[in-house]
Amino acid sequence: MYKQSIQLISGLVFLGAAASTYAEPWVIDSQEQWSEAAKASEGLLVEDGLATPTNKSATFTSTVQRFDKKHKAKSITIQQSPVWQNWEPIKNLGPSNMRDAPVFLTLGPGNYWAFGKYGGKGRSKASEQAKGFKPKPATLEGFEDVELLTTPLANQYDAPGGLNKGLGGYHAWQSKDMVNWVHHGPVTEGFSRWVTSAEHVDGKTYLFYDFPNDQDPHAYVDEDLTDGKPGKNLGMAFKDPSHGSDAGFIRDLEGNFHVIYEDWSPISANKRSWDSPLAGHAVSKQPVGGYKILEPAVDQRTTPTGKIGTYKHPHWAKEDPKNYKTNVAEYEIHTPEQEAYGDWASIAIGGQYYLFGDYDPAGSHQMSVGWFTTSDINKPFEWCDN
Repeated sequence: MYKQSIQLISGLVFLGAAASTYAEPWVIDSQEQWSEAAKASEGLLVEDGLATPTNKSATFTSTVQRFDKKHKAKSITIQQSPVWQNWEPIKNLGPSNMRDAPVFLTLGPGNYWAFGKYGGKGRSKASEQAKGFKPKPATLEGFEDVELLTTPLANQYDAPGGLNKGLGGYHAWQSKDMVNWVHHGPVTEGFSRWVTSAEHVDGKTYLFYDFPNDQDPHAYVDEDLTDGKPGKNLGMAFKDPSHGSDAGFIRDLEGNFHVIYEDWSPISANKRSWDSPLAGHAVSKQPVGGYKILEPAVDQRTTPTGKIGTYKHPHWAKEDPKNYKTNVAEYEIHTPEQEAYGDWASIAIGGQYYLFGDYDPAGSHQMSVGWFTTSDINKPFEWCDN
């Protein structure tokens, strides 16, 4: 969980009483100016360029700014800080039998979805009975119209679709409170087992997956996540011009689809957690096809040497021999050693966009989560921290 601070940037634009043009803005953007402007505050810590609440609520009262001529406030701007450095570990929120690169999707308050592989090899009715477990009818708040059955796992239930045979791909779970989870069964098949992202548009859920692994993003569309059956496979969503993918999809405020993907062209990705200092970026008005490549979302490449190296990927030729005759990839060697990021996931809060992913730092290779931000999703993201 997290608690956000407010960046110390406040702009007041004033309009003169007898003038038709704006007066000079009153801008408070430094620690000293905020201290001078403060008349009173409660439950608020102002330091290091941030105003951070110390309780559930906080107040700040400024002094009165005086001018030689009469003015009135036209607008006020307060910018929320992108720095989230008070993360606290909590217990696992997802289903305990969800495996391999889970994807979360929120369809509104009290309607949370999780997608992932199902408990390794899954659990058949015969194996349950052999272990002495017998499902019983169950009720759960928010699922009164669903015929639920208990499972051997705490806070987890099977809906009718959850009893369908697994197909080797991803399954869907639903929750009303992020504590109890209802298993609805398969949403993709085995060849689409590298799901990386999901978006919901006009009653349809788009599940984006790599095929083969770490290559071109493809998509499923599903109009009923509860029936225990995969939706329609739409095929390739975006022809990735580079090796690497683990793509994150997100829509902007105008409804356009953005894909941010790993670009392995400047790094031996197999030695750096299959990540890269370079993240490609493309946009389309639709989920599948029509993508226009933009400037990179992240570009922290060091100096290119002009020399070419190679590495192997274990899945390409095995999973898609028709299109990939070899597992060998080329990359341009850079120096010095580069930072590496990947497995991208994006969220938006108002008009601010955040990009989360792996962070494999140069030198130490101690994996953590890093994040970037931008107020214009069509422009490069700026590094925040890890």
